[in-house]
Amino acid sequence: MVVLASAFAALVACGLDVLATGGGPAGLEDDASAEGVTLDGAKRDSADPGDGSQVLLPPVPDPFLDAGLDVNPQNCIDSCDGGSCDGGWCVLDCTAQDSCGANVQCPPGIPCDVECRGRASCTKGVDCTQASACKINCAGQGACISEPVGCSGLGCKIDCTGQGACTKGVECDASTCAIACTGNGSCINEPTTCNADICSVHCGIGGEMGKDSCTQGVACKTTQRCDIGCVANGTCRNVPITAESAGTTIVQCTGDGTCNRGSILSGAGEAGVVCTGGMGACGQKTYCDAGKCFATCATDNLTFCCKPGPTCGIKELPGCTISDGGC
Repeated sequence: MVVLASAFAALVACGLDVLATGGGPAGLEDDASAEGVTLDGAKRDSADPGDGSQVLLPPVPDPFLDAGLDVNPQNCIDSCDGGSCDGGWCVLDCTAQDSCGANVQCPPGIPCDVECRGRASCTKGVDCTQASACKINCAGQGACISEPVGCSGLGCKIDCTGQGACTKGVECDASTCAIACTGNGSCINEPTTCNADICSVHCGIGGEMGKDSCTQGVACKTTQRCDIGCVANGTCRNVPITAESAGTTIVQCTGDGTCNRGSILSGAGEAGVVCTGGMGACGQKTYCDAGKCFATCATDNLTFCCKPGPTCGIKELPGCTISDGGC
């Protein structure tokens, strides 16, 4: 996370950043260094009023940028049985209804693109754990539902955009993972799990778009960064979110009823939660035992339990309930 040291000096004296909505960090509205900057240091979109009504998620990482992929077309031709080759990628086409009914397995050692666009396609899940990298698109209604979607390698991009898609969970342990559960009721019966250097997990798009996704929670463990966005109504509920990183962790709960079982944040780096959703969002305690902890809240009360220590202080702001008990 990009931290503007001059802007945050007043809040980090005890090691805890507690940020309020309303023009950026509390008490820093006139600080030029904070102008046009979101919570993670990215430039604020011109349409964002800056009053906390819109929270911008960090950009989704490109899992394939600088990944050093071998996209030799001949390797694809030699290995891509049952598929076609496109620029060295093995493309498995499951666009017809009820297509690819058996477990879809990508060939080892080459990049693979699985397109489960048909209704009830890839119902036995997708296994991309042996490929060098993978794109998995479960876009059909009820696609990828009876077995997990799994991905490893240098980079993975997993999109569960179909209604009721990926209902047996998503598992990614590539170097960089970008997971989007944006179909209504997607990723619901098993957790969405990411173990990587960089993880990005987005549950929903906002409001009713992608509602009730990731209802068995999100678990993230990274060496560099973990971004979890529960942005549609009813997402990331029923079980606590867990996130651990040696770098930076941010959990954003911006939809109604999101993250209603709280979050557990840990690791050596900086970690925090943004809770701007209503109707019981962040309904139970969020625990933080990271190197540095922060919290942001708006209309809903957030009970934020920061484990006492030299790098963790407590500060209360309107709309938030901050506690150091019970960690």
